[in-house]
Amino acid sequence: MKYGYCTGFSTSPYFKLGLDLLDMIRKQGFDYVEFPLMNFSNMKEREFASVLEEVKRHNLTSPVACNFFPGSVKLVGREMDKGRIAAYLDEILPKLERLGIEKIILGSGPARTYGPDQTREQALDQFISVIEEVILPRTKAFGIVVCIEPFERTYCNLIVSVMEGMDLVNAIRDPGFELMIDIYHMLSNEESLDSIRKCFPHIKHVHIAGPDRRVPELNDNYIYRALKILKELGYDETMSYETELPKSQEHLAQIFKKTKDLMSPTG
Repeated sequence: MKYGYCTGFSTSPYFKLGLDLLDMIRKQGFDYVEFPLMNFSNMKEREFASVLEEVKRHNLTSPVACNFFPGSVKLVGREMDKGRIAAYLDEILPKLERLGIEKIILGSGPARTYGPDQTREQALDQFISVIEEVILPRTKAFGIVVCIEPFERTYCNLIVSVMEGMDLVNAIRDPGFELMIDIYHMLSNEESLDSIRKCFPHIKHVHIAGPDRRVPELNDNYIYRALKILKELGYDETMSYETELPKSQEHLAQIFKKTKDLMSPTG
């Protein structure tokens, strides 16, 4: 099991790169940093080389990235442009290869939200077409697996439960396209934890956060019940905290220890 920390919700404003967080991430004992990858779009070589050096200097890796597409690169709707999506990917994927990215989390709620001019079925068909025809041929060429992130219903209106995420994985049926779960989104949707059991073979990444995107508390029972199910089923992939800044380093250390102890084979 490898544990990471997503920088995006801990930056101000949200979804900046957050290189200043690397000291905390390393000192807390995380294995890797999970960056919001849209920051790498149009980044100059000198700046990108500095990012690589900072990750290496902190003895971290970066096998997973989130925040795949900015809201301006639409994946559904009349503004969706496959040529623009392809150009974005062709510019950013070589950088991700150098960073060591193995999995990309496809959240990007604003980019995949459809409007009143589309039905859900039309938007879903369009989304599938973009994934199959534009995204996967490029990500697979770099050995990267894309994991769909089911969102809470206030974030977007397409793929808003773990089971809907699983339906999308089944529709695409490609080893380069899998599922992740965000326990914060599941909690926000009051989703049954049985979804984890039903979808487990395809779950390749996990995000953890408490209500309001805070670091969990010791009594956030829904989160720990979810982790216990994952542990029981033998989950051994990547798991990242995707939270706002902790109220204290001591609190983050306490909660991170609880997570690791719970997921330990001897826990």
